[in-house]
Amino acid sequence: MIRPRALLVSASLLLASPFALCADQAPPAAAPAGASTSDVDAAYLDAERAYLKSDTQGALKQLATLLAHENDLPARARVRAHNLRGLIYFQLRNLQGAVQDFESAVQTANRNLQDSDSLLHLTRYNLGNALFQVNRPQDAFDTLSTVRHEALDADTRMRFHHLYGNVLVARDQPLDALVQYLEAANLAHDVGARDTFLQKAANVSKQLFLRDPKADLDRITALPFDPKSPAGIAARVLMARGFMYSGDPTKAELILNDVLKDADATHPMRAKAQEMLNDLSKLGDVDPHTIGVLLPLSGKFGRFGRLCLNSILMAFNAFEEMQEPAAGTPKFRLAVRDSGESVETAQERFEELVKDEKAVAVIGPLLSKQFGAVAQRSQEYGVPLMSLSQRVDAGQTGSFIFPIALSPAQQIEMIVAQAVGVNKFKRFAILAPSDAFGDSYVNLFWDAVEKAGGDVVGIERYEPKSTDFRDEMKRLLGLESLGARHIEMEDLERRKELFASTLKVKGKLRQRFLRNFDPKAVVDFDAVFVPDDPATVGQIAPSFAVLDVENIPLLGINTWNTPEIVQRAGRYLQKSLFVDGFFSGSRNLQSVRFVQEYQKNFHSVPGTIEVQAYDAAKILMEALGNGVAVNRTKLRDQLLSTAKFSGISGDYRFTEAGVKRTAHLLTVKGSNITEISSENEAP
Repeated sequence: MIRPRALLVSASLLLASPFALCADQAPPAAAPAGASTSDVDAAYLDAERAYLKSDTQGALKQLATLLAHENDLPARARVRAHNLRGLIYFQLRNLQGAVQDFESAVQTANRNLQDSDSLLHLTRYNLGNALFQVNRPQDAFDTLSTVRHEALDADTRMRFHHLYGNVLVARDQPLDALVQYLEAANLAHDVGARDTFLQKAANVSKQLFLRDPKADLDRITALPFDPKSPAGIAARVLMARGFMYSGDPTKAELILNDVLKDADATHPMRAKAQEMLNDLSKLGDVDPHTIGVLLPLSGKFGRFGRLCLNSILMAFNAFEEMQEPAAGTPKFRLAVRDSGESVETAQERFEELVKDEKAVAVIGPLLSKQFGAVAQRSQEYGVPLMSLSQRVDAGQTGSFIFPIALSPAQQIEMIVAQAVGVNKFKRFAILAPSDAFGDSYVNLFWDAVEKAGGDVVGIERYEPKSTDFRDEMKRLLGLESLGARHIEMEDLERRKELFASTLKVKGKLRQRFLRNFDPKAVVDFDAVFVPDDPATVGQIAPSFAVLDVENIPLLGINTWNTPEIVQRAGRYLQKSLFVDGFFSGSRNLQSVRFVQEYQKNFHSVPGTIEVQAYDAAKILMEALGNGVAVNRTKLRDQLLSTAKFSGISGDYRFTEAGVKRTAHLLTVKGSNITEISSENEAP
């Protein structure tokens, strides 16, 4: 993802000074014909003096005169002249001009200067900076990757590390960016600049320890800073966070206590170290029988939160009319908090559950937008989180995060596995809305098909909530660009005319006979993937039949699991395939009992979110039931070491790499949605 340009304190913060850039560390090259080396140097120095006196126009005039005979100049002089003009253009905010001159300087330096020459690496650094400023982060990265920072003087090296950190942030490489910011802080003599770099390191560190906590911790531990230097102290605070994420609060506490002894009172991360230490003192006090529940119980999502809460209460036998738990069964206390609708509210309520209620684990949140922040805090605090959010993005997982909801990626993986592995489909088309929702499913489906050895041979996008799909359907079926089929069209027209000359009937019957000579749809795929709601699918599915494409299998997502889709398009979905975490018509005894119990207590039929909340509660009860998981880390280990948890919405196997689960593969038969009972059964 390309991010906005990095904040510049000033041009001088990122660009080396003209003196540093123009310092010679190698003998001057031979003078051009008609000019001595001293003449060239003098002309260059005149331009540099003008620049330093803020006479930019005078400097540009001098450089123009010098570069008018560029081919006669020594290579080193050409590099210095282009580099200085690039600096002037940069200061004048003529960024494109700066890029051109820096590119000329680098190209000449690459051909003529030795790899150890500091001028070569200074020009590459300046080019990388200019490229980043014109929003070319990939080119900036490629250029900066060739810079040998040890060839730069200390001041320029500091600016290089700062710039490189900004580029790496734009490339979504937080750990590498953090290392660069710490390197910059370690070289900074100015306290203000040092603290700026340390603050940037602290900001980017929020993205660490989620994908691979151990690898991140190992990298930070290996940093070669003096432990008592400002950068070293910052690294130790981050190490402590890493140990918290990895489930070793004791080691984190030891590091933080040492940091508070060594850190200056003004160190930007001292307050964070104290906050983390305070948190650790609260996090150590855990009640293994208290389970936190974090759901939206108010606002526009309150209805869904209350449905989930009903299921959780039912799982814990929390109603007076329910049967008492059997003797010897652990009794649990539920601590419930309203997550509201905002990220901030969810985070605050989560902290209350952990620090005040001493919950050993938390069920929730339900809203996808709240998941990332809560998951990060859960991982940092070492609290098992049974997430009900359907969307779990990359970088939002960890060893304490246990996703219960069926994610889009899991749905697609199961659909493609069935379509390719069982139905033996190889070629697929996609018809999807042209919005972020459609983008995510298109990318997931395409990747899964290619991974399974299949091919996507056609794709069409339509406007969201569209009601007319004729153009998209024609393009998908090769009926729009009929000019490309001119030989076939000419043959059809000839046969049509010949047949018409022998046809005796008139009117509509004649038209019906002649329609047989209309061009036919080109169906060069085995199935079509349509990730949308029942209303849209209800319009798309019959459109295939209108264009004389019969019985084409349609593949869908969990939004299809509703009677509405059968009412709208059931007869056209007899070969369909979709997936969901719950199927109310399942013959599984556990599912049947759950539905009956839920209807008895709440007088309604449960849906997917209710089932997943129930499963989350039951999984926690099972993991805590033997009394071994007396703290959060042991509960985490218990969840990870259990071979399988069987729930209403499928079987779960939790690993540090994520969750592996099953779900219900569904199709339409007759006028009903039915379950595909085994992986060897095709719809």
